[in-house]
Amino acid sequence: MKRVITYRDAQGLGRLRLSQASARDLDVTAVGWREIWSTFPEDACYPHAADGDPTCEPRWRSVFPAPGQTIFRVLEYRPEEARAGEPIWSEREQETIQACLPGLLESLDPQEPGMHATHSVDYIVIISGAIVLDVDGGASIELGPGDVVVQNGARHAWRPLGRVTMACVLVGVAADHATTRTAR
Repeated sequence: MKRVITYRDAQGLGRLRLSQASARDLDVTAVGWREIWSTFPEDACYPHAADGDPTCEPRWRSVFPAPGQTIFRVLEYRPEEARAGEPIWSEREQETIQACLPGLLESLDPQEPGMHATHSVDYIVIISGAIVLDVDGGASIELGPGDVVVQNGARHAWRPLGRVTMACVLVGVAADHATTRTAR
């Protein structure tokens, strides 16, 4: 995947910067995780786009955005790599995930695998493949290429029906009383 970043040089001219990967790209069993870009509330346009990467910054503390922060990522699910009857990630992979993608493992409900909730509004587009979105109470829907989800902080889980690629933009919002008990 090419990651092309535009910026203005010192003379105000538009420039391109090609970056193959971010500091937060990760491939583990059954999942490819690509952090594309992030913005923070105090940024109008990212000030160091010529040579910086906001996914490397100390302000980037979690896979889930803080209020006013945005995160753009691409996820690829590869369920054929999962081992039947075994944990999806080895202990070593979990350590790597914890280091590279802080907050992810803690957000998952151990009683209901994959279920999680966040304090964000997420805009998700299914690029390829098919996936089922589950929410509380047993409701679910199958989604395919071109389908769009606006995820408003509900507890949910994804069940891929084969290889799936989806683009996600997460916008951090303030927690409200209703979601404080379930969202991480």
